[in-house]
Formats: sequence, C-alpha cells, structure tokens
Amino acid sequence: MTHWLLKKQKSILLFSLIIAGAFLRFYGLDHQSLWNDELFTWKCSVSDRWNDDGHASWERGTNSSVTKTIDTAIYDIHPPGYLILIHYFCKYFGDSEYMLRAPSAFFGVLSILIIFFIGKHIYSEQEGLLAAALMAFLWCPIYFSQEARTYSILLFTTVLSTYCWIIILQRLYTQNQLPNLFVIVGYIAAGGISCWLHYFGTFFILLQAIASYVLFARKIRCLFLITFALYLPIALVYLPWVPVMIMHSRLNAPTYTKPTTVAFFKFIKFCFNESIFFFFLVSVLYMRLLYWFF
Repeated sequence: MTHWLLKKQKSILLFSLIIAGAFLRFYGLDHQSLWNDELFTWKCSVSDRWNDDGHASWERGTNSSVTKTIDTAIYDIHPPGYLILIHYFCKYFGDSEYMLRAPSAFFGVLSILIIFFIGKHIYSEQEGLLAAALMAFLWCPIYFSQEARTYSILLFTTVLSTYCWIIILQRLYTQNQLPNLFVIVGYIAAGGISCWLHYFGTFFILLQAIASYVLFARKIRCLFLITFALYLPIALVYLPWVPVMIMHSRLNAPTYTKPTTVAFFKFIKFCFNESIFFFFLVSVLYMRLLYWFF
C-alpha cells in the first residue's frame, strides 16, 4: 500500500488540488446576492422569459427566443456566447444565484486540470502541480469562478486552446505534420468559443495565429496546414459577429482602450492576492522585458 501511494503521490496530490479548488469555488456560491454586472447577465439571459402570470415561457418565437438574448448582447459590448450558455442553462436548472454562478465554478475547476497538463507538457509534473496549486488557491481565479460573468469560462477556453496550440506547434516543428484529429478539434472548439465569449478571447486567438505565422514564416507547408486546418474554421465560425465587433470598436469601449502601465501593475497585484512579493517579482520581469526589447 505504501509503495502504491508513493508511486501515485503526484496523481493523489493533483486530485487533492482539484477537490480543494472545487470546494473553494462551490462553497458559499449563493452567499451574496447578485451585483450589478451579474444582474445584467440575468436580465439579458433570463429576466424577460417570464409572462405576466408569473410563469416562465421558453417557446421559440416568444420573448424567450435566444435571438432576444443575442440582440441584448449588443449592449453588453461583448460577444453573446456566455449569455447564450446561461440562457439555456437557466432554462433547465433555474435562475437562482447558485445556478447562475454554477457554470463559472465548474469551468474554474476544469481550469485547474488543464493548467496542470500545460505545465507537465512543457516542463514536468512538478511544474504542472505548482501551476495547478496557484490556479486552485489564488484569490483571483476563485473570485471569478464565483461570478455570473464570462471570465471563468473564458479562462478555461484560453488555457485549453493554449494546451492544444502548444501540442500542434511542436508536432509541426518536429514533423511538419498536424497532430491527431482530437487535438485539432479541441483547438478549433476552444478557439471558436473563446472568440464568442469575449473580445479578449478573440484577441488572444489572433495573437496565437500571428505567433504561428511568424514561427513558420519560411515553411510553406506548415503555413498551409495552419491556415486551412486551424484558423479558417475559427474565422468562419466567428464571421457572423464581425460586423457587430466593428461597430463596438467605434464606441471607444473599455475593451478597446489601451491599458496604462499603472493599470497593468494594479492588475498584477489584483491577480496575486495583492501580494507585495508577487508584485515585486512581476515588476522585475516586466522591467527586464522592456530592457530586452527596447
């Protein structure tokens, strides 16, 4: 038994991190009432689904139509993917505070597992466990995992797309071939969903695409595979929302506003529990990058 425990200790530790992360995310999920942005989520996805007699109406063609949800997303200055998800989730499970926040908590737990695989794939299981521990216990991902907004799900889709993207690039770089279909479909699905969840997800996938083309600029076969196997499907999936995105870009919304250096450092402190140590560490790395590139 002791030998088995020693052999499986890393798996047991990962499982323990996932359980602890799940507890921190689901415990007290409905302790606080909905705040302003969460009420907006409820309003866009659920509130107009009720008839005058107080009963829910979900039939197609009435105010419950998902088309109404997509239309209201225009005023959210974000793509409608998250609101559509909450629309259908609340249709079957209710619209209490707990149920509105449950999808965020669920995908927050999955992010712990995916970040472990990224660390393990790039380095080793030790680094994967460290990344999973940070994801499980840092205040920032826990906070957004208990909020009825898109950010926790966006985190999951971006780390999943990153994991698949790394595998694809490594296979292309070493063998000039794409990996198995499962990884390709995973990347297209995660990338497409990220684009429909938030404009930051769109920019993130675009950044991965640019990095891919820069890396394989002199390998025509790789560029061909990347274009038609990966980014053309994502572009086609996202194409219907492009006119709305262009309209939003002209509104000078915060999503399109260039962040300041002060805002960047405040965000880093926010991500790492207002820790002075992490703030100092990231500040040093940031200054070092500025020295290297400028």
